[in-house]
Amino acid sequence: MVIAEAASLVAPAQMPALYEQAAKAQGKHLALKVTNKLPKEDPLGAVPGIAMFVLMVAGYLGATLACSAPALRQPPFASLPSWATPSSPALSST
Repeated sequence: MVIAEAASLVAPAQMPALYEQAAKAQGKHLALKVTNKLPKEDPLGAVPGIAMFVLMVAGYLGATLACSAPALRQPPFASLPSWATPSSPALSST
């Protein structure tokens, strides 16, 4: 069984014990190998989570600012049919 330590903080500690119990119950031998160890500078793996949060906030702000730009806005009645605009003769009171 190959365990990717960097994929999860909890799974590498719990999964080997659970799989070993299952293998013993079936009478089989289980070999474990750990790959993708976390670097010593970031033992909890917090950097990717922080980077994802920053990218999500930046994307949200970018989309919000782009949609609120006056040049990108539609005229207020652009999506209405021509007969339903306030200047159409059908809606005039005269």
